[in-house]
Amino acid sequence: MPGQERGEGLKFNAAVTAWVGALVGLALSYRLMTGGPLGGSWSIWDVAYPLPGWTGMFLPFASFAGGLALHKFFSPRAVAIRAVPVVALSYCLLAYALPIAEYQARSAWDREVAIEFPFGPRTPAGLRAQRSAVQADPPANYSLSVDRPLEHPPNWLTYLIHSLVVIAGFAVLAALLGHL
Repeated sequence: MPGQERGEGLKFNAAVTAWVGALVGLALSYRLMTGGPLGGSWSIWDVAYPLPGWTGMFLPFASFAGGLALHKFFSPRAVAIRAVPVVALSYCLLAYALPIAEYQARSAWDREVAIEFPFGPRTPAGLRAQRSAVQADPPANYSLSVDRPLEHPPNWLTYLIHSLVVIAGFAVLAALLGHL
């Protein structure tokens, strides 16, 4: 029955949303209780900028609960298909929303963002531009210092680009493990 299948398929979304909400809420409450504001006084950016990263990071792991919710009703293929939007959302949050929020937060704190972010936010395009600049004019010694982004090793920048895809793609594997 298509209606029943649709209703059972919503259990995947509900389980993933519930677990992500609980985990992000736990992380946020811990941060508010233990961490002081980075800019001296609390602002909306102090609270909001880590939320896209936490959500994007917890989504692939929470898809385990979604697969668990569907283990009686769907085949592994159907569970994997339902995990694909989780992959897309997780990737968008980690690759675009988090770097842009971090860039905006650091700008709001009156930090010198031109030194730390010479190519703008650390989105995949910004990381590729940084890698190209380092490869075009390699430094004498590589460094992972935040103050010297043009001395980061190119293989580290490549890793940063590809790790986002791998982390987000884990949602399919986690959903299938939950289904089993």
